[in-house]
Amino acid sequence: MSLIKAVQKYLPNVFIAVVQSSSSWTIYSKIIKADTVKNKTVKSFDVVNSEEIPPKMKEYLENLQLEYNFSYIAIFLDSMGQGAIKGTSADDFNKNSVDIKSITHFSIENSWSVYASFIDINWVKKLFADIGLDFIYSPFIIQYALLKKQKTKQKPTLYILNHPDCITITVFDELTLEFGAFFKTTTDDNLTSGD
Repeated sequence: MSLIKAVQKYLPNVFIAVVQSSSSWTIYSKIIKADTVKNKTVKSFDVVNSEEIPPKMKEYLENLQLEYNFSYIAIFLDSMGQGAIKGTSADDFNKNSVDIKSITHFSIENSWSVYASFIDINWVKKLFADIGLDFIYSPFIIQYALLKKQKTKQKPTLYILNHPDCITITVFDELTLEFGAFFKTTTDDNLTSGD
């Protein structure tokens, strides 16, 4: 263990989760020191332009990063270019009509995969380029983490993760993914036409 890691445990660390909905950005922060949660805060900022981080939100995040020696920022990915499939091979992606050359993907338990398009990942990285971003987390992984905390069913079970602007649907047989889908539940005014 490095000296920094040994010391880090005894200094306050801030973990920041950023969740965007159509109308607001919500920042959840948790201060942890010596394996104990010292403080939790939630702060919201209105979305003015979905292509930009509001200046007050940027200032708030920068101040959090300056206040604590160790800070980590994660964002909830809510883009349509993501999904989950049963299997981990290129053939599995091909069978599910997913172009493996245009995505980033991760194998889970060597039995299923989550993926997101390069376009969506790069867009999020560019959006947070000035602030910094440590993690991009998938709703499928959140759902899987929640599933692992409960007693799993012995038969295929449908799970739904509901978010104000999107929904994640999965079918798990115990801890093995059988089906995964992600849907936006709001429409973008720019995509709708008049009458």
